[in-house]
Amino acid sequence: MTVTTGIPVTPLMTRLAALAECLCEQIESDGTPTPCLCSVIPGAALPLDVGTCDDGNGIAYVRLVTTYPSVEVGVSDITPGNCDKGLGFDIELGLFRCFPMDPEPSPADVLLEAATLQLADLDTMRKALGCCDWLPRSDFVIGQYQPFGPDGGVVGGFLPLSGWMP
Repeated sequence: MTVTTGIPVTPLMTRLAALAECLCEQIESDGTPTPCLCSVIPGAALPLDVGTCDDGNGIAYVRLVTTYPSVEVGVSDITPGNCDKGLGFDIELGLFRCFPMDPEPSPADVLLEAATLQLADLDTMRKALGCCDWLPRSDFVIGQYQPFGPDGGVVGGFLPLSGWMP
């Protein structure tokens, strides 16, 4: 995934874009439904109303959660004068899919299909972490998968990661 805005690209953005590209390629490789959006996204929250159901099957994304001075993965360095430390960061990979919203409870087969796709998406996100050299394996830690929904016609989840760059 190439950033073409003309804005200087930071090393962290380069890594986020590489990870998003890995995620998009892994979705295609695994043969699960292609989301209408697969990208790095900005901001503090996922905009679930952007392309989730009208023109594709969901959203796949990589999003920056926070950064902090650090000398190791997942640990903020709070010592005075820490401006010369490395960059710790927390990001999330997410995959959210459309979920049928009917006034009646969904039949068991629809629920089973949605749950099967949700777990396939989790497997896809985990495989995407190993598909490219976006960051050395010793410099990131995978967190706990967080399921979401079904809410507002959307179901899925995200996988948090903590990373570090010198």
